[in-house]
Amino acid sequence: MPDKEWLYPNLHENGYTYSVLENLHYIPHVHGGLECVYVLDGELCATIDEKNYTLKKGDICLIFPQVRHSYRTPNHSNIFCFALLHDTMPDDLRSLFVDGYALPNPIYRAGSYSPLIPEIIDHMLMPEERKANRLVHTGRLLMLLGLLFDARAPISAQKLAMSAEEEVMQYLHENFHDPITLTQAAEHLGLSQFQLSRICNHQIGMGFNAYLKSLRVTAAMRRLAFTNKGMQEIALGCGFESVRTFNRAFSEETGISPSEYRRAHQQCTALNLDVNPAPAKKSE
Repeated sequence: MPDKEWLYPNLHENGYTYSVLENLHYIPHVHGGLECVYVLDGELCATIDEKNYTLKKGDICLIFPQVRHSYRTPNHSNIFCFALLHDTMPDDLRSLFVDGYALPNPIYRAGSYSPLIPEIIDHMLMPEERKANRLVHTGRLLMLLGLLFDARAPISAQKLAMSAEEEVMQYLHENFHDPITLTQAAEHLGLSQFQLSRICNHQIGMGFNAYLKSLRVTAAMRRLAFTNKGMQEIALGCGFESVRTFNRAFSEETGISPSEYRRAHQQCTALNLDVNPAPAKKSE
């Protein structure tokens, strides 16, 4: 397992992350966190458990852990996204997923939830509010989640075992930073190379190497936007053999170089870099 900071470079110590992203694209994937996307502007296409949704300004999608999902921006999108990682969720929230609760519909349309939600998000996006301490931000994110549950509460559902393709996606999502091969991945997952290749090609929709490359490039995009790490550190940390391999793969996926991407996105997406630590406890 990589450090959580490599998967979520804008992660705070208490296990949550939030960011503003432009033109979100993400291949089908599965992870163990709770994820919420709020459309600030534009249009976003989401596929959740093989159902397609179109989200417009003010719409929200809420993704529970181990739910397959992907995103695509047809023309332009600007979104506010936050995530809570499973092992650092409050106990009462984590129990929802352990006990098999699910959402009857993961999409909340604009106007179907409390007007406090956009007000809280707008407040968090104000430059002066970005410097608020982590406890303030944590409280606001948990309040957003509570207000969504007020609008549509999770319901008890039979907890199903993960499918083979979901296990493959989660394994690769958690281990893309390693120099893993098809043979190694198949052995770890208890599959033959043929079975793993078939799952990737026919059920996930991408070949093994193409899927792994896309995960690595997406992770590198986060590092470029949210940190000042050097190119070599980002390349090696995201599983590429060298900076040259990284540059080639990044250009193939995005059409621009890593340096060009950083120049275009670092200032507009690095929302969390200004957040201050939680206040220290005063000694008595």
